[in-house]
Amino acid sequence: MPRARDRARDSVRSCQRADRAAIDSLALAEAPAVRSLVASVVRALYEPWLDSTARALQGYVDREGIALGRPPLKNDAPGETCVLFADGLRFDIGVMLQEKLEARELLVQMASRLAPVPTATATAKPLASPVVE
Repeated sequence: MPRARDRARDSVRSCQRADRAAIDSLALAEAPAVRSLVASVVRALYEPWLDSTARALQGYVDREGIALGRPPLKNDAPGETCVLFADGLRFDIGVMLQEKLEARELLVQMASRLAPVPTATATAKPLASPVVE
């Protein structure tokens, strides 16, 4: 189902860019009063967008009957591989890590999958661990 995969990938990229913009906006505000103002603006714009985007993706997954991701297995990753588990839609942090590693001339390959369970640490981390077989 390439169309579904493309839509999920585009959604991840869009969310990552929005997350990054929110983080960058907050980082620019150094004075406490300015930081508070920027945080209020970011929250007012970001939270409704995030909610509607998540609901739209969930609806699309339901309508199209898209299979959700499965936990990675040890055999899925070659030799010197690090699997980064990012819960709570923190793909943006993974991208930041990728940029820092690539700046050190390390080879990095990013991938994502739709979570089969809520992405809260208590439920998702045990299932996302590559030691699960």
